[in-house]
Amino acid sequence: MHVTDSFTYPAGLETVRTMATNPQFVRSRLNFPGVEPAKITVEERDADTVVHMTVTISETALPDAARRFVKKGVSADVTETWSPISDGTCHVTMDLSVQGAPVTARALSTLNDQGASTQRSVDADFHVKVPLIGKSIEQRAATRVSLLWKNEVRAAEKWLADHPQD
Repeated sequence: MHVTDSFTYPAGLETVRTMATNPQFVRSRLNFPGVEPAKITVEERDADTVVHMTVTISETALPDAARRFVKKGVSADVTETWSPISDGTCHVTMDLSVQGAPVTARALSTLNDQGASTQRSVDADFHVKVPLIGKSIEQRAATRVSLLWKNEVRAAEKWLADHPQD
């Protein structure tokens, strides 16, 4: 399932990139019912910044169609690779895999500096390889993705208000 969307952060690109690669911000943006961030690491790899998250997702936070297959929730690994800023633009690749479930996702984002704000455009692909109902689970998961991005913007707004010097 392919999903595209865009949203705006209320800060310039340099501030957004610094915020988004801060482990404390990453933890705050994962603040969802049923989601528990177990491990967050940030490392510099060549010119990129790599943010790796391992999260536990309770069965109550999963789409109904997926709950039939999961009794105690799942663990997911998310890796975001942030390129350096060049000419007012930054690129992010996000890869997600779920342990014990045939679920993967890849999202490619372009962030453009707009001065006092940053526009983020996202192209994402979700794959659930379950016979007969995989497409249904993908569709339900895709509808939740916009909620994730809205939560991301709310977390950014709060973070920026609480950390005006960052």
